[in-house]
Amino acid sequence: MTVIAANAPRAIVRCVGKFGPDYLHRLPPIERSWVADSLTLDNDAYQQTFHERMGGGMHGHHGGNNHFFAAQTTWDDTMAESIVKHLAQFPHRQVVHTAGRFHVAQGLGLAQELRLVRRS
Repeated sequence: MTVIAANAPRAIVRCVGKFGPDYLHRLPPIERSWVADSLTLDNDAYQQTFHERMGGGMHGHHGGNNHFFAAQTTWDDTMAESIVKHLAQFPHRQVVHTAGRFHVAQGLGLAQELRLVRRS
């Protein structure tokens, strides 16, 4: 069994949450490669559900929930891209991935991103 590191590094995700998605442009190329090529920041059902669940708990934090959502989608998009790249390299393998409930609830987040990335 092969184990892949599908997550984005916690320190990078934390900085995206603090400074917003533009933080990724500040990273050296090698560190930037550890995160999904692009982030899904659309105001879609996932973002709306995220904001409802957070209940505005980031008031007073620069960038508020938008930066916090960017951090969340950094996890989701990176996990999805890592899984899809692995399957492209090894198409006959299966992937078992463990993620927190909110990452896949209602077919959103990681689940939604996997469908989108696999189509492209």
